[in-house]
Amino acid sequence: MSRRAERRRHAKQLRVLHRAQCGICAGCGEPISIDGDVPANSPLQPTFDHYDPAYLGGARKVGNGLLKHRHCNERRGAQLPNGCDMIWHWSVLARLGVWPKPPRRARRIAPPDPV
Repeated sequence: MSRRAERRRHAKQLRVLHRAQCGICAGCGEPISIDGDVPANSPLQPTFDHYDPAYLGGARKVGNGLLKHRHCNERRGAQLPNGCDMIWHWSVLARLGVWPKPPRRARRIAPPDPV
């Protein structure tokens, strides 16, 4: 994939997350702008925060991301998601209609019989 196509894909991911999060940063709860009016390298620049960290194999997909200001994303760093990140992540997944598959083992278990 060319760099130009990759930049377009990343911009689209930010737009989708912006809409799903109602324009709110998942780190601080303040409004976040994706209109290009924030200077590059500004602490308020919107960034894609991997819910499952990239170093653990987390892909850059909308279902694995949260929209955060640069300084909010850098504050979490490479740590695992905290409780607030989990709430935001499930909220975004619900708005997008994207639900992760349950673990393979859980899919084999039959539901209990009604009493």
